[in-house]
Amino acid sequence: MDPVLAGWIDALERESGLHVPLAAREWYSVREAVEWLARHGDNILVSAARLGNPIDGLDYLAGGWLVTETDSRARRWS
Repeated sequence: MDPVLAGWIDALERESGLHVPLAAREWYSVREAVEWLARHGDNILVSAARLGNPIDGLDYLAGGWLVTETDSRARRWS
């Protein structure tokens, strides 16, 4: 577990008021887990540092959605 990555998730929760599900918190707190998955799949993944940021100008977080990836058909997953 990377304390810096876990800190980003803590800050995201404080700033947004949303709760990041435990599985997402664990995955995003493991150093290079997102990069590993990106190398082994076709989806575009959101890095831990960019979690909660607007995507293509849309603020999903304001609507209560935490986007973690975009699949090969341009669908957002949260």
